[in-house]
Amino acid sequence: MESRQHPYLDLPPEAFWRNVSSPESMAQLATRPEWLQRDILVATAGSCFAQHVGREMRTRGFRLLDVEPPPWFLTQDEWRRFGYGLYSGRYGNIYSAGQLKQLVAEALGEHPWKTVVWERDGAFYDAIRPSVTPNGLSDSELVRMSRKHHLQQVAKMIEEMEGLVFTLGLTEQWVDGGSGRVLPTAPGVLAGRFDDSCISFVNASYNDVVEALSRTINMIRSVNSNVRFLLTVSPVPLAATATGVHVVQATQYSKAVLRAAAGYLSSVLDYVDYFPSYEIVTNNHGPEYFYEDDRRSVSPRGVSLVMEQLFGDWEAPKSIQLGSTIPGGMEDAREETECEGVICDEDHI
Repeated sequence: MESRQHPYLDLPPEAFWRNVSSPESMAQLATRPEWLQRDILVATAGSCFAQHVGREMRTRGFRLLDVEPPPWFLTQDEWRRFGYGLYSGRYGNIYSAGQLKQLVAEALGEHPWKTVVWERDGAFYDAIRPSVTPNGLSDSELVRMSRKHHLQQVAKMIEEMEGLVFTLGLTEQWVDGGSGRVLPTAPGVLAGRFDDSCISFVNASYNDVVEALSRTINMIRSVNSNVRFLLTVSPVPLAATATGVHVVQATQYSKAVLRAAAGYLSSVLDYVDYFPSYEIVTNNHGPEYFYEDDRRSVSPRGVSLVMEQLFGDWEAPKSIQLGSTIPGGMEDAREETECEGVICDEDHI
């Protein structure tokens, strides 16, 4: 049998860098996994960039699970401020794999952590999701009651969802020494007080991220064996780093670790897929076109290209049927998608 001259001769055009000539050529970088269809019940979670995914799914008429819809009396601006409608649960931004593992373990009763309550100016906050009560609550017992209800709803989400889209954002984590809880942000940024004697900083390694994601996936599938997972990495750089190195170096470390871990799991687990949000925005053609002037915020053009590649073959239905999977008050999902920004904890740093 005659052998080929070299193994690259028969590869398709997308295998060659010379064919990547413009930002628009990124439109062929990837496709949505086949299982992510309109008729399956999907949950979303992750860093603030993940909010775009949920909005786009609503706009295009997907069955987006929302187990904590906003009360009827809140306006659209208010329910966003209080963490409603951003994700499938009112857990706020989940930046790290460690945070997600912690939430799932707590919701399923596998690790009954003590509720960490922060205080600021006489108001009390759930340290695991301080952004969902921007003005705090009147006492610590209300925080505990609210968290108990929240965990019950997350458990319901885990039992009902058929797919989970999770956007990884950071490897840097602040850990409460008294409870071992992974926090979404350092004490003092949104609420609480920073005390380095009881707070530790951890920058997760590749092995840490793989272990956390693997454990999370196993816990979920132990109660819902049909769930599929779509992992992606946020293209938004770190707002700040506590590593002691330049924030650009810290960003590259975080994104490289997250990308490698997500790619590995998608290659070894047939119920896990990877979508290249990070690559679409940060490739060599991307920065000039896909970031705002601050070189951190992804521009509407960048967001649009990611979403078109993920959902482009699904047009928005002429009439979106409002129901339990879409938060109340969203009479015009398209307008909400185009006009609102994302809510990020790190904007307060």
